[in-house]
Amino acid sequence: MIRSRLLGAEESLISWAHNYKHAPVVLKGIQPQSIRESYGEDLRQYFRLCAIARSTKLDQMYTTQATKLLFKARSLIEQNIEASLKLHISSVTNPCDSWQRLIVGGLFGASKKQGTSIRFPLSSCEPTRLCGAACYAHDALDGTPNAVVRGALNGATGALFELNPGMGLALEPALRKEVRKAIRSALRDQVLASETGHIRGAYVRLAHVGEAAAYPRFTNRLASLIDEESQGKVTPVVYTRHRQARKLDGVKMVINFTIDASSENRKAWVPAGARIVGSAFDGRAIDYAEVNFLEHHRWTSALVKTPGNICPVTATGSKLSTCDEAKCDLCFRKPKLRY
Repeated sequence: MIRSRLLGAEESLISWAHNYKHAPVVLKGIQPQSIRESYGEDLRQYFRLCAIARSTKLDQMYTTQATKLLFKARSLIEQNIEASLKLHISSVTNPCDSWQRLIVGGLFGASKKQGTSIRFPLSSCEPTRLCGAACYAHDALDGTPNAVVRGALNGATGALFELNPGMGLALEPALRKEVRKAIRSALRDQVLASETGHIRGAYVRLAHVGEAAAYPRFTNRLASLIDEESQGKVTPVVYTRHRQARKLDGVKMVINFTIDASSENRKAWVPAGARIVGSAFDGRAIDYAEVNFLEHHRWTSALVKTPGNICPVTATGSKLSTCDEAKCDLCFRKPKLRY
């Protein structure tokens, strides 16, 4: 009886994800809490879907179906939030004031694993055949309601900046305030690393989830502000698979362009001076990449099947969880190779 109820719940959740549609709602406010309340059930449903997809105990039939729907479900939720947010702000007397209040206090985040970073919505990505469902954005804390909402909010800000340069200029004071906080956080990270014997530069990751290259004007401005406000002491670092990567300022930031076995044709999108890194899904490393990240979820990593330089944090059997623990900063330095 219990098993029957579980199967019914799983099938219902998969059906929800399959049928989920674009449907903005009227928000009570623009703060994250208001958005979580308006989209609470959708966000919880998506998080449950992540749990099914990553489960090692459920029947593979359910995990496979859930996995295929992860990117679609999350992207639509993010797009709904962004559309609802824009609808709300367009109805207020002072839109600029609303956007500034939205930015201040939450643009950047920080974690032990990712360091100081900004997140964008997964809907900003141009996923390859392999990366959309396998993305770590669907894992653990990155799939929580708070994480999804923050990515959507930042995506809405980035989109506004792209489409309305005048509004972008008006948001400059709020952006500078957030950038200064991010710089302080990045410099603290650098000091903590040095205390363990790892001497490295300070950096801000653009972006931890989603695609900074989807918002090139916004990302270039953030990079310029980081460089200016830190007097060159903090480096913006981008990981991207996006066709607009060539619009990014490779002087002001380090660009890591990611290739996997299903997307080698994207080498044509690699900006001059960028580093090629590899996503080794199913253990298939890219031999010409400076470093490969083995597919890893929670405590498991794929076994290497093809030659390539492997990131020590993602290596099979590794007990390391951060770049600082591995005393590695390869991805955050200007690349040695040129493409």
